[in-house]
Amino acid sequence: MITDFTIIFWIRYVKILFGQLNAVLQNMLTTTIDSPQHKRVLQMKDNWEDDSSLSTIYRTYKANENLKKLKRVKQIHLELIKCAGIINEAYGLQILMSMSSSVFIIILFLYNLYSIGITNKYDNWMKDSCGQIYWIFCFFFKIFAINNICERTMTEKHILISVILLYAANTGDILYELYEPSSSRKCRDEIHDIMYQLVQNRLKFTAYGFYDIDHTFIYTIIGSITTFLVILIQLGDKPNVFNGSNINTSMSTI
Repeated sequence: MITDFTIIFWIRYVKILFGQLNAVLQNMLTTTIDSPQHKRVLQMKDNWEDDSSLSTIYRTYKANENLKKLKRVKQIHLELIKCAGIINEAYGLQILMSMSSSVFIIILFLYNLYSIGITNKYDNWMKDSCGQIYWIFCFFFKIFAINNICERTMTEKHILISVILLYAANTGDILYELYEPSSSRKCRDEIHDIMYQLVQNRLKFTAYGFYDIDHTFIYTIIGSITTFLVILIQLGDKPNVFNGSNINTSMSTI
């Protein structure tokens, strides 16, 4: 459990860093909900003749600053991808063992609950059932927590709060908004390189290379648990029902 919490901590830390990186890119955007990209381009085209030399100098300075930021963002993003890969490589076997053991224990406890419900073997069946339901919830929560934090990190989503709007955006969407005709040629080339880097270095978490850790894996686990539970119920022997008459008959036979 300590190792599982360690995995969640480090992956969550990487996700926070990706969020901060997206916040830097978000601050570079000049488009808003009230002034989208196509309106800005038309407005700039109408005002080109009225631009003063001071505004031209400011745009040149702003373009150079954005170019420097984009180069740093590209380098930092690549380093974060490498860090995430190191974390996945270090904890991949642990994730595989944790997911496999959790699925096995959940199936075992669910089948045990079914047996208790059929046989009514124990007088304190409510106490035993509550305990097993508690552990089923704990193991399923662990599966959901690890897969959810990996999914959110891979999508590189970050919630940004503005004065008017609350919205979520990932790195690719922000770069697409930055790639506008009003940007300089060097900035557009740098954005193109970053987008190519995103495609070539996709962030992915796996369980020691056997399967991907994301929301899809949660659905797979639910389907697998249901399938194995149905197989155990259909192929397994029907549990014997222990009651007072059976016990008396057995004692008289002896």
